Amino acid sequence: MRRVIAMGVAVVFLGGTPAVADLTTGRDKLVAGDYKTAIAELTKVTGKDRPTARTMAARAQIVLGDHAGAEATLVPLAATKDAQGAEARILLAELRQLSGRIGEARKDLEALYKERPDDRAVRTALGVVRYKQGAIVDAKLLFDKTIKEEDDNKLNYDDPVQMHQLAEAARYTGSYKLANDAYREALKLRPQLTDAGVEGADLFMQNYAPPHAEQTHHEVFKIN
Repeated sequence: MRRVIAMGVAVVFLGGTPAVADLTTGRDKLVAGDYKTAIAELTKVTGKDRPTARTMAARAQIVLGDHAGAEATLVPLAATKDAQGAEARILLAELRQLSGRIGEARKDLEALYKERPDDRAVRTALGVVRYKQGAIVDAKLLFDKTIKEEDDNKLNYDDPVQMHQLAEAARYTGSYKLANDAYREALKLRPQLTDAGVEGADLFMQNYAPPHAEQTHHEVFKIN
């Protein structure tokens, strides 16, 4: 096996055949908003990275409006009982909401939460769905757990995903300053986390701060 650099891309030769890092390329294209290329690259991925790549491809399919294709991609991934399966089920719930099936989305997330009660990603997704359905008190019960973790210093402040989850919990419980701080921290740690930027901008609009919302959107547009 030998490794060379060609035009800035790392290429590994195995038995004379080049193997390009399709997962990395696909992820970069997804973040940048080049969704068609992202799908093309991510569907090439095989081996242990395949579930991750297929979940990313489904995200691109959703953005492009191919809901049927995204669901076909996600359903088999969601059948596993590991963290990757949980991620696929969370994304499948997002897709169902976009397709007008929020009741179906909540039902599956409620079941997933029973299976993974300590999974903050599941808790956050379910909290948002409960909130959207008007179950404000039930949603707050979930978000309060994340807020308490922050109060007890159990969150990793260097983890952009955890900061994003904290921002969501704070936003949906009316702690807007904490939400704003957490959104901005998530973006500072990982500018590619564009969802946090969009949601942070939306929070600014809710609180009558259009200039800050515009600035945040510009930051997102630089990435995607």
